[in-house]
Amino acid sequence: MKRHFLSLCGGVGGSKLADGLARHLSPDELTIAVNTGDDFDHLGLRICPDIDTVLYMLAGLVSRERGWGREDESWTTHKTLQALGAPSWFQLGDKDIALHLYRNQLLSSGRSLSEAIAAIAAGLGVRHAPVPVTDAATPTTIDTADGELAFQDYFVRLRADVRVDGIRYGGTDATKLSEGLEAALANPALSGIIIAPSNPFISIEPMLATGRLRERIAGAEIPVVLVSPYVNGAAVKGPVERIQRDLGLPPGDAGVLRHYDGLIDVFFTDTAVHEAGAGVDVELGETLMRDAEGRAALAGRILRRLGWQR
Repeated sequence: MKRHFLSLCGGVGGSKLADGLARHLSPDELTIAVNTGDDFDHLGLRICPDIDTVLYMLAGLVSRERGWGREDESWTTHKTLQALGAPSWFQLGDKDIALHLYRNQLLSSGRSLSEAIAAIAAGLGVRHAPVPVTDAATPTTIDTADGELAFQDYFVRLRADVRVDGIRYGGTDATKLSEGLEAALANPALSGIIIAPSNPFISIEPMLATGRLRERIAGAEIPVVLVSPYVNGAAVKGPVERIQRDLGLPPGDAGVLRHYDGLIDVFFTDTAVHEAGAGVDVELGETLMRDAEGRAALAGRILRRLGWQR
């Protein structure tokens, strides 16, 4: 029986590890489940930032400079929207808009988000079609001293430059997980769960808060691997450091490990960890994925730690 692996990811770091894993595993050996907490509607289009970043990475189309969006993008529509006085704080490139138009057509015709993603993946030539954590709308909300903020208002419009007093996740215990994620969790060949180096609070936790996923992973009798979002003790991208501080957690890996307490078995990091917690093995080594070779190398180390052999 072939082994199967499940990866939870979101954002740039998650997309890189997803690509690394896909370089070693066939589509029937890997399920890539992606955060939907940052999905929202903008100018009449359904935007799925984490899902699209993963799709573009797997298709070899992602912008090398930004880490999100498409390479060789053009911005004529965005500039025209600015000239018209339309809301333009969320940038949509011309090629990216084509994907959003197609997804809207699929969703409006009655397709689920999972079905729409599968169709788009096929169109992009992506063999490892990612699955959303859920097909339901589960928006993340940020609590601040000035009131609640929709996630993209916090993350993009305000550039995450506000104090976070709390985070509310749209997914609940009662929210139904997507069929693709359910199938992976029920797969008798499931041999490991890999949590990517995505922001623990705004990329991974929205997933864990959905459909009792945290509880189900904690109760699974298979190893759970976590890759630190920190490199040399600092965040590669995004507001993870500030969120940890705002929420009263210790800085760096110590705060990440406290957040995931009771959930993980193996922790991949490039920094010495003094108190990993009972039952957590620490794997020290390079975790910065600079290029395709680096992505494949880290993924290979993780898979070998989980007993995989080519």
